[in-house]
Amino acid sequence: MKKAMSMSKYLVLIILAIACLFPFLYSLYISLQYPEDYGKLVGFNRLSLTNYKKILELVPIGRWYLNTILITCVVTFSNLLFSSMAGYALAHSISRVKNIIFMLILGVMILPVQAYLIPLYFNIVHWGLQNTYWSLILPIAIYPFCVFLMRQYFLTLPKELEDAAKIDGLGPLGVFFRIALPLSKPALSTQAILSFTWTWNGFVIPVTMINNSNYYTLTVGLNTLKDFYFNWPTIDMAGVIYTILPIIIVFIFLQEHITQAFATTGLGHI
Repeated sequence: MKKAMSMSKYLVLIILAIACLFPFLYSLYISLQYPEDYGKLVGFNRLSLTNYKKILELVPIGRWYLNTILITCVVTFSNLLFSSMAGYALAHSISRVKNIIFMLILGVMILPVQAYLIPLYFNIVHWGLQNTYWSLILPIAIYPFCVFLMRQYFLTLPKELEDAAKIDGLGPLGVFFRIALPLSKPALSTQAILSFTWTWNGFVIPVTMINNSNYYTLTVGLNTLKDFYFNWPTIDMAGVIYTILPIIIVFIFLQEHITQAFATTGLGHI
């Protein structure tokens, strides 16, 4: 009986895995087809890398990759540093206003970016930052959810560690950088994955702030393919694969930390 139940659980997991993988496998299959074969079921002998080579010829995807990598790395580092500092302050500060600030952060998490996109755009234009890397970095330099995540994790750390560090002569920054951060690797890994994914896949902010193709990110640049090559869905799918491959690679390297981080962030300490 137990063996049958165990087998049924594995069967359900396999079905769910196939359902999750199907969109990616379908996109990969379409991206390898010739344009004239779109919509048809063809064998492996009719698959090729033609669409990937075509994109390299049609658009400056190398420049878009560099733009996206630069922005994603800067934003991810910014969140790892500043969101962690903010989360630590909200978790261990004795200030009376920290709970009010935390509630405001929760309120910002609820709001969609479209709710404040127009005033954000006017500020970027007023500061003369439109069509610059800063216009892509500053609006997302700190993700509210990352602050929330780190605050919840720091609440789970024993208070005795902080007290012992203070007795040894460490100040607030010393406790943060030498005690709290080294113990927060699972939460930092999760934060890195989330920041990387959200920034890499970001579309609304880049398409609003940038109209110069030299500053396009992958999502904005490859989105222009459908405007000029809408009769070639196979090329669009190749662009999709170009975009998601780095995310898959990052997730593979850091996935072991995700479950541990969400299990130990203390989401009940709200």
